Amino acid sequence: MSVDPSKKYFLPISFLFLAIVLALFGVLMIYNASTSWARAQSQLLWFALALGAGVFTASIDYRFWKKMAWPLYIASVILLVIVLIP
Repeated sequence: MSVDPSKKYFLPISFLFLAIVLALFGVLMIYNASTSWARAQSQLLWFALALGAGVFTASIDYRFWKKMAWPLYIASVILLVIVLIP
């Protein structure tokens, strides 16, 4: 599979399709286990939000994430340490 260098980003559609199918299967299993449509509906809402956030994140140029890797890492470690403070 070749990547067109003129494209701003590359998102493999097969991976996206596989993730959607697995997530919908998980929602179906939650619905079967809980007998409550409200719980499955909540999971579908969060899945839709996560899918939108993932597509948005994938559309950002990778050089931005490469530049922001260390600041985001340091911020994550600081937040983890804050959780440990009583």
